[in-house]
Amino acid sequence: MSGNTRHQERAPIEKLRSVQIEPEDPDIQYEKEMTISKHTVEMDPEAYAELTKVLSEDFANHVKDFEQAQSALVTSLDLFEQFKAEQQAFNPHLNLNSVDLTQNEDGTLKLIGGGLSGGQRRELEEVLNSNDELKASFSQVHEGILSALQLHSSDFDTLTVEDLHGTLKLNELTEKYSRQFGSGGLAQNMPTHRDKIMADPLLFFGMMVDALKPRVSIKV
Repeated sequence: MSGNTRHQERAPIEKLRSVQIEPEDPDIQYEKEMTISKHTVEMDPEAYAELTKVLSEDFANHVKDFEQAQSALVTSLDLFEQFKAEQQAFNPHLNLNSVDLTQNEDGTLKLIGGGLSGGQRRELEEVLNSNDELKASFSQVHEGILSALQLHSSDFDTLTVEDLHGTLKLNELTEKYSRQFGSGGLAQNMPTHRDKIMADPLLFFGMMVDALKPRVSIKV
């Protein structure tokens, strides 16, 4: 692999690490005679009710994103395993056990690792990218991860799905996420990757954020 390719793969990670969020103005004026300050909170009952509704709806939208990401992650894992099994059945000498999956900014899928030759990789990726369901589900995983990061910290408000492309590897992400459950009672009640992924959406959120910390600099 050339130096240019390695630079392109590192670029999204460096972009994540360089995210800088300017602090918001501590005094924000709202309509309907409502003022939010870092020192005091003063608003009329109608404005307070409206703000509460907005915050509740925003949180509900995040939870919906997590639920969609959970299903999409399971689907992505299943479809990727199916792809590898089919290719190995077609070519028994092909070893795809250590191959992982990532996604380019344009949405196309890319194979990582595995010691494949250039020709093998190109042929496999051509087949891989004919699977629109896998591309769509893995895109949904990226969107769910973005939602998790942005709910966790305002430092990631300017982050986009495109910034995550190339930084998330399907199998690596799943393994890191699963390790967050440890070996205690929680892990025993959820013995498989699927069980852990399909946990309560807020548990999924917390565990996923912890799994991403070694890869993404998150300020609390």
